[in-house]
Order: sequence, then C-alpha cells, then structure tokens
Amino acid sequence: WQQEHGKPSRRGYHNEQWARKMDEIGLAPSSTGSPGGARHGERMSHYIVEGGPFALAFAAMPAEHLLPWVCWEGDSKTKKPRVASKVKFTCPACIANAWGRPALRLVCGDCEVPMNVDGATDDDAEQLAA
Repeated sequence: WQQEHGKPSRRGYHNEQWARKMDEIGLAPSSTGSPGGARHGERMSHYIVEGGPFALAFAAMPAEHLLPWVCWEGDSKTKKPRVASKVKFTCPACIANAWGRPALRLVCGDCEVPMNVDGATDDDAEQLAA
C-alpha cells in the first residue's frame, strides 16, 4: 500500500505512516510483537488487535479458505533433527579425524585406511557413499 499510495521511508525502516496503516487494518505495530513495543523503526513486528478489522475478517473467513497453518512452539525434544551438511570421519586405525560431506569416501593419509563416519557402521558408510 505504501509503495503505491504513500511515502515509503528508506529501505528497511517502518515509518509512522506504515504504523497508521497497520492500525487501520487491525494489526498493531510493535517492535516486540506485543503491546508496549515501539510503533516504528527497523525490525518491526505486530500483534492482532482483538475485535479489529483483521480479527473480524479472519473470523468471518470460510473454513475451506483457511490453509493448514502450523505454528511451531515445541521444545527441542520434539523438533525434527537437522540433516548434517558435514559429518566427522575417523580413522579406525589411528583415530585421526576429518570433517566433510556425508557422501565422501575419505582415506587416512597416514594409515591409508578408509575412514568411517563417526557413529556409523560399515553398512551405514556404504549407504552414505552411494
């Protein structure tokens, strides 16, 4: 809206005109995402005004138009584990270590023995290399 009808500020700055438009549509501008935060500035967020235009429009929206939004507020025990971009390789003979992509097939420079991915069995290493 501000690009087409208003006067935008410099890149990344949310000005008072932006804050007024947010108020108009029922989204309260806040630097913290909660009441009491600054109304304008860098790194802004918002919260929904209870009973405001946005809240009323959202409540009136037919269920078939709602997307299956998922909000992640779980603890670290329920998060999906990240897939490692690098893994630790260890020489089974001299216990030397190296880091690299999981699909690498490393050979120890001292022992000339294939290195294993830490915590992986030989079968796991073959699958990673494939």
